[in-house]
Amino acid sequence: MTTKTLYTAMFFLAFFFIPLRTATAQLSWQIIQMPTRDRAFQLFADPPSEYGPNIYYELNHATAESIPADLDRIRALGFRAVTFQAGREMPAPFLSPGYFDLVKVLAREATRRGLRLWIVDDAGYPSGFAGGKFTAEAPSLRMAALAITNSIDLTPGMEFEDVVAPDAVSAIAYNLDTSAVVPLKEVNRHIRFTPPAGRWRILIASHVYRTSLTRSVTNPSGAKDETQSLENYLDPAATRQYLNFVHEQYRQALGEEFGKTVLGFRGDEPDFSFFGLPYAPAIFTEFKLRKGYDIQPIAAALLLPQLTPELQRMAADYADVWSTLFSENFFRIQAEWCRAHSLEYQVHLNHEDDLPRLAATEGDFLRNMTTVQVPGIDTIWHQIWPDVTPDFPKLASSAAHLGGHPRAFTESFAAYNPEPNLAQASFILNEQIVRGVNLVEVMNYSHGSQMSAFMADPGFPALMTSVRRTTALLSQGRPATAVALYIPTRNFWMADETANPSLLALSRKLLDAQYEFDYIDDDSLRTAVTVVDGGLKTASGNLLRTVLVPAGALLTLDALHTLEAMLEAGGKVVFFGAAPTQAVGQTMLHMLPAPAIPAATIEPEEELSARVRAVLPSADLRIDPPVPGLRYTHRVLADAEIYFLFNESSSPIRGNLQLAGAGTVEQWSAELGEAHLVASSPDGVNLRSMQLNLPAQTSALFCVRRDHH
Repeated sequence: MTTKTLYTAMFFLAFFFIPLRTATAQLSWQIIQMPTRDRAFQLFADPPSEYGPNIYYELNHATAESIPADLDRIRALGFRAVTFQAGREMPAPFLSPGYFDLVKVLAREATRRGLRLWIVDDAGYPSGFAGGKFTAEAPSLRMAALAITNSIDLTPGMEFEDVVAPDAVSAIAYNLDTSAVVPLKEVNRHIRFTPPAGRWRILIASHVYRTSLTRSVTNPSGAKDETQSLENYLDPAATRQYLNFVHEQYRQALGEEFGKTVLGFRGDEPDFSFFGLPYAPAIFTEFKLRKGYDIQPIAAALLLPQLTPELQRMAADYADVWSTLFSENFFRIQAEWCRAHSLEYQVHLNHEDDLPRLAATEGDFLRNMTTVQVPGIDTIWHQIWPDVTPDFPKLASSAAHLGGHPRAFTESFAAYNPEPNLAQASFILNEQIVRGVNLVEVMNYSHGSQMSAFMADPGFPALMTSVRRTTALLSQGRPATAVALYIPTRNFWMADETANPSLLALSRKLLDAQYEFDYIDDDSLRTAVTVVDGGLKTASGNLLRTVLVPAGALLTLDALHTLEAMLEAGGKVVFFGAAPTQAVGQTMLHMLPAPAIPAATIEPEEELSARVRAVLPSADLRIDPPVPGLRYTHRVLADAEIYFLFNESSSPIRGNLQLAGAGTVEQWSAELGEAHLVASSPDGVNLRSMQLNLPAQTSALFCVRRDHH
């Protein structure tokens, strides 16, 4: 063994060896690391398999005899981790003893090849139906909706009386002419109503079992339908049953490999995509506890096609409550279970590229995703393409930063039509990596080398090697993000989408001007950051110095008080349009006067005007002449700055590049795992200046070493 080889081996033993630990101890790749430049470079040159990239592997037709060959092909493609899902026509049914015999073979063969495993937490998607077990074995814990189950039009003067069904929870009389609503009180299972003048309709809302559509390999039809119901995400008993149905069975089969070969569970698209409102037996009790008033008598009115302003505020309160229960009783419980077993919980929602729609079906993105260890997004169809460059991948990285997690992931490519070629696939991945995504999952591979055409390109393994080094490096250190952009989720719950164009426009203008940013929201301002000298500190350690609030955004009183405290500590706040005049207290029903915040900056237009730029922190990266198509992400190591640059435009970028940092500049090759000095010079205080020549739609990695004198 050469001296260099011995040194490398000793480094990896020192840096990655995990001694005997308690079940809840976190592993190095699960937490924020602050390595030196030299340690980070050694990891970059040959990243451990924990950093991926991952391939989505469906066990269709797989057998104990076929798995080794599949894993050999997967490794030859450049992957170092496998996200596996139960498939069709396996030797034994999902979750049966025979199925776990097959999974043990997979784990054993993966270990032999230095591959790591992520377990898809169901037999398809969305997560939470346990391969049909909730429908078959725990029907009372199925997903439920509050829905109109009876509608009766009354003739003038007609007196109404009816016996309400056991599942009925709310009844109203609705005036079709004036939109007036009269709650109908149930007495001994009867409701009565004598209508005044006008046209009236009786609406009865009930608790019904209703599920988002599921696609399951255990569904004989192969259809995406309601055959196998999801669990009730709002009910903690349902999620605990889900863990018993699925996770505990894997623990019994593979528990010794948890935190070693098995890295965690991977969830997919949990949401409420059905007609009706999310419901759980305790929701009205929880609502009254959290909001201070009883919504049950009027709840049927929340299902009207057109809501009065007062009803819309009640509907927003209801959305706030079910979204909170979704976060607490589904995501948090699973994340805590995984943490207790040395695993990570990796999951993404649905509709990340359409926040108003996401608010209606998944609630609050950051509320859900800061809770889990590896928050994600998906780009499985043409959300990203060489001429389509949205910024929603920043949602995942923002959740990771706010939650103190080192990684954010992407599920990419599953349903692209047409499929990308290799260059287009590289573009799609770089667009996400430069927005802070640093764990890549490529869809998909089925037994027998059935895979997307671009994966068969001879250059694909080299692309995965480059991705592996880049994302492993960008998982190290802490984010350098210093600007936050507020997501107006409460506006979306109020059916007000006017703030969304402002949000999207500001996102693009910030990136075009080379200001890196994180998304933040009301929950984050109240619970995920700490006011410190100069701004807001996240759990990842980056200091948010400026918060931008889109025009018309609704904030809670608590969030506004956090912004006040931030200003007093030397941070900056910009309100676009005008300063808020109202604030949300315990409820949206009775808005409160917003506090005057004279220290905030008011910008009437949605522009990064001179007024706004004066309160933005100095950009970490500048290019002269300015080029809007240059994107970057920046992470801070113990003694260095790491920059990943991507030219998303169709033209080369040439100019003078300034990078924050004082010291030697290196360019790191993700293709070769090498580092080379770059000619640079000091440029003002704590800046290095160099010439950049970045071809169209290509990336580059730079390291600014803080030299010791």
